[in-house]
Amino acid sequence: MAQPADSLSAQELRDVAVGGMLNEDVLQKIHDISPFDTPYLDMIGGGSYKNPYHEVVQDTLTATALADAKADGDTLTPTTAASGARVANHGQISTKGVNIGSVAEAADPIGRTSEIAYQTVKRLHELDNDLEATSLSNQASVIAGGTGSETTAGKTAGMGAWLETNTSHGSGGSAGGFNTSTGVIDAPTVGTSRALTWALIAARIEAGYLIGAKPTKIFSRPEVTKRLGAYLITSDFFVAPVANVNGQAVSDVAMSGYVDTFRTDFGYTMTVHPVRNMQLYDSADTNSTADATALFGVDPQYVGKTTLWGTKVEELAKLGLSIRKMISTHWSHDVWLERAHFGIFDLQPTATVAAS
Repeated sequence: MAQPADSLSAQELRDVAVGGMLNEDVLQKIHDISPFDTPYLDMIGGGSYKNPYHEVVQDTLTATALADAKADGDTLTPTTAASGARVANHGQISTKGVNIGSVAEAADPIGRTSEIAYQTVKRLHELDNDLEATSLSNQASVIAGGTGSETTAGKTAGMGAWLETNTSHGSGGSAGGFNTSTGVIDAPTVGTSRALTWALIAARIEAGYLIGAKPTKIFSRPEVTKRLGAYLITSDFFVAPVANVNGQAVSDVAMSGYVDTFRTDFGYTMTVHPVRNMQLYDSADTNSTADATALFGVDPQYVGKTTLWGTKVEELAKLGLSIRKMISTHWSHDVWLERAHFGIFDLQPTATVAAS
């Protein structure tokens, strides 16, 4: 039955000018699924430095040959070999700012008790995301101050710039690496984009093993790791599980459609890790815009995020009716031995992974 004409309805209460007469009913909780996990930074090492320009020594044995043979009483000819090489990286200052009006802080916002605290936590998560994205980028290092410009910000080198020994590039692309003339780590030259293949990965694993490398982690964008997993589970050398990781019957893993662990030809295991923070970059394709990515094979013991100072939150001088904070860190992405890792560049993220 219709509501009587002289009855006050909820609609009429809502229609009262300037906001209506019904109290708002808002759940006092904020929902957000924005990712702030940092799988790459969580797995690599750490440390500290005292100079924004900091160095590490890399060395290698001479090439293996058949053992020499000497007659009794022969004189010894000493072996003369290089005593290693020094490579260096530059630290980078990265910041986030928080600025909240005094009224906003004193008010009663939805889902939190303090606006300045809530915004500070958000900025901390965002800074961590930015550091991971930079660490897995092709960013070249930059000397703080530079030549004749004291305002130039120092930059640390991403993994894509560090690698030069064991890399694969699209047509026209080439490796960067530490430049002994300038003291900086150069960015790689981008090539034309191509699809990832298992042959590309297998070639880099083999090349690395021959020089002593055993990278145990693969990092790339989720689009790439997903398609790599799809290839592995349908490949001829995939072995169906007979039990799950807890040793229970196979029935509870029958619906598994992804492989994230595989045994190499050289006796060690690699695991595959998607990194949502990893950024796309422009390939050398005509009119390309952020269309390519890389895949890195990493040995975590030979890379780390180091700091001059760790992430800190400092209150800034009060400026009128506002509360201001600065979040900052002086950090560096340091690859202590670049030939321990490998890189496959200029990949089309959504291309199907095939054998070759």
